[in-house]
Amino acid sequence: FDKSCLLIYLHSPLHRDVDNFCQKTLCNHRVLAYLNGENYVSCLAESVHSAEGSYLSTFLGVCSYPFVALLSVKSRSSSSSNANPPNVNNATMELLLRMEGEALTKLRPEQFVAYIGTTVRRHKDALEEVERRRLQREEEARLREEQDREFQEALLADQQREIARREEEERIRLEQLRIEEETRNAEEEAALKLTTARSMVRDEPPKGGSEPTARVRLTLPNGKRIDRRFYASDTVDVIRAFLIVRFHEQEIPIENFSLSTNFPKKTFDDGSLTLKEAGLCPQAVMMIQDLDA
Repeated sequence: FDKSCLLIYLHSPLHRDVDNFCQKTLCNHRVLAYLNGENYVSCLAESVHSAEGSYLSTFLGVCSYPFVALLSVKSRSSSSSNANPPNVNNATMELLLRMEGEALTKLRPEQFVAYIGTTVRRHKDALEEVERRRLQREEEARLREEQDREFQEALLADQQREIARREEEERIRLEQLRIEEETRNAEEEAALKLTTARSMVRDEPPKGGSEPTARVRLTLPNGKRIDRRFYASDTVDVIRAFLIVRFHEQEIPIENFSLSTNFPKKTFDDGSLTLKEAGLCPQAVMMIQDLDA
């Protein structure tokens, strides 16, 4: 109930006076103006043929029609809704005024309003207390709803932070796995590269041997030099393999490099050429360029 007083009209269509009462009294402009402007009174009209109307008729001990009663209403629930009709089962009610039968039909509209107004004023203090408590319950309900909403919002924010934290942990875990896999692959590739290089490099040819050789001076980017003899039949890739092994053994941090000569100016990209085919016999000076520098 949205107000502290309830004006009940019980309608019995089988009684001859009810239609006249509805037209001349309930629909009178003075009655309607009073009821629409009264802060304490809500209205409820029910047919005695309905379940609610039959219950009210029995509850109020109605003997004749038309019947009007003014009740003080205290809701048992903490909240109410104006969109739904009042439910008497959810309220405790005190009878303040009852009018019924022939005596009711004889009242003029202004008398009808006067009876209701007098009763409301007589019980005004009690009605104001009921209204205060109702407003207090609504305020408490509003505060609970606000607290529940704030709690749900805080809970949702915590859940979202937890989800973000887990997603970040999963991203870091996957990134770590990717790095570890890349590192492992790089190590395996480097080991395979070193093994392959070692298998390609033969012992340095002896001086004065019967097989043609090439004496190559290899100049590193820092200016240091490496002198080494190779067989003329060795390929450019053998020189590259020799350098891979040498860099690994002496911990020289050069991974990707190119080989070239200054006189004549030439870069050796084709590693399948023999040293003789590449013009590096009987001797040559080759420059090493660090491609990662």
